[in-house]
Amino acid sequence: MRLHSLKIIGCESRNSAIDIMRAIAILGVVVFHYDNSLPYGYLGVDLFFVISGFLISGLLTRKFIDNERISFWQFFLQRGFKILPSYFAFLLIGYILVFYFYRYWDPSQLMEASEWKKYIFFYKNFSMRPVHTTFDQSWSLCVEEHFYLVLPLTFIVLQFSGGGKKQLFGLTSLAIVGGITCKIISFYYSPSGDTAFKTYNRMDGLAWGMLLNLIMLFYPDIIHRIRKPLYLFFGGLFFLITIIILDINLNSIFFHKVVLLSLAPFLFFLMMLGIYSYDFSKLLALRFIAYYSYNWYLWHAVFGLIIMRYFGKGVSGLMIYITVTFTVAMFFTILVEEPFLKLRKKLFTILSRPATPEIKLKLSNSSKTVSG
Repeated sequence: MRLHSLKIIGCESRNSAIDIMRAIAILGVVVFHYDNSLPYGYLGVDLFFVISGFLISGLLTRKFIDNERISFWQFFLQRGFKILPSYFAFLLIGYILVFYFYRYWDPSQLMEASEWKKYIFFYKNFSMRPVHTTFDQSWSLCVEEHFYLVLPLTFIVLQFSGGGKKQLFGLTSLAIVGGITCKIISFYYSPSGDTAFKTYNRMDGLAWGMLLNLIMLFYPDIIHRIRKPLYLFFGGLFFLITIIILDINLNSIFFHKVVLLSLAPFLFFLMMLGIYSYDFSKLLALRFIAYYSYNWYLWHAVFGLIIMRYFGKGVSGLMIYITVTFTVAMFFTILVEEPFLKLRKKLFTILSRPATPEIKLKLSNSSKTVSG
């Protein structure tokens, strides 16, 4: 497994800086969920949103710049082969494991039959009750799935209307302002005061990633004009630590739910901008972690409570938890995710292959027969 993954990690199409940030994000989330062993590790989800916004919008922006026709279904199918097989395998097999592990001592972890539709149709993030610690990390996947629906439609409308660079930057900026505004409105006027889970409250994180993508594509020399871009990374890190310290000491609910969640994506944006041009290809351990991050995110919570029950909440329990859950992530990546990615590659190779003269002749004859 290790050699197999290191070979994949060496692929030139993977930006090593993004891999490092992805590894940091997943480590933060995984360790946080083990009895809050890493306070504020949940901000790794915000980092994931920025990374997703950057990578996913990049697929469409390049086509947009090259005046290639953007197909909603092609884009959605492409993302579906990446996200859905592992996700549905997690729901099905995960439920079986949760039933086996938790049905006697913590039955609240079991989903009722009526709840399945929230997970299957990706709207769990709009209805977080009842809470199931083992499955509720899927709320962020709901946000990303909604992003996958809206983003290609936005590009298609822009293509159809003749929009260009200014419109892309304008809409991205509007999404950032909109996400922050929605958090403020939700804090003051929604019954729950929730600012964390609903899609419209988190659109700014994805939009910061999209803004980073636009900057890199339209202004690729910007990093070279900054004398020491690494200062952006350390500046972002410094202010991230600062707002966390403020959040701890101010004891302000508004700061925690609105200011922290609005500033964190921006600071991750600065950090990614600062290190994007640096080569981290030799940090194989972190890139190894990054490769398995999606399935690790899916599976880690299923085993967390049961490991804490039998091995405690100390360092030894944490190490067992990390080892077990990462091994499971590797297993499902190789068993489920990779075969579907290979299938996707074959399918899109066939779809993008130009028709041969023989096929064109057959199509022409068939057309004549139908018209006759």
